[in-house]
Amino acid sequence: MYQYPHEFPNINVAEALDKFGAVKEVKYQHWVDVPEISTGSRVVRMVVEKDIPCFLVIRGIRCKVWYRDQPLMCDICRKGGHKASDCPDKGKCLLCHEPGHVARHCPNQRKKRAGPALSEFPPLVVGATDVAGEAGATGPIDVPPVSFVLSRCCLLVTFSMVFSMLLTLMLVFRSLQQVLMCLIVL
Repeated sequence: MYQYPHEFPNINVAEALDKFGAVKEVKYQHWVDVPEISTGSRVVRMVVEKDIPCFLVIRGIRCKVWYRDQPLMCDICRKGGHKASDCPDKGKCLLCHEPGHVARHCPNQRKKRAGPALSEFPPLVVGATDVAGEAGATGPIDVPPVSFVLSRCCLLVTFSMVFSMLLTLMLVFRSLQQVLMCLIVL
């Protein structure tokens, strides 16, 4: 599972995925070369009993889910059967399906839309994917206020920058350690 904030507890992930099968374990994924540092993704061991959509909303956070043999769903048009790299709408406006602009700058948005309306796309929230909702709920979930989302984004950017600096320092430290070992041997 990707894009779920590192500081949020694993129990939320387990509760959200429990609707799709028996969750055995949720843990942080770690870098192979630097096992004390997490990648920010979660690894979930579970017995999948029904297909998990490629996006889930957990506590108001849209998360990407990937597992082996998952049915293909495009991240661009949200239709099944192909991935984003093969999408016929790749690089085109999602409103009029013409190249050269994106939906927010569509010159044709006031005209009748050539393709399906955005409301016809499958929803990002697939019934009751929010662990705060009731079982079987199909409506949208409560989304955190914009100020919370913006502050979370700022925290993630800051965390990302700190993570990059720490990783760089660790690599520099290892290189210095090897140089010192060579000097001691000489």
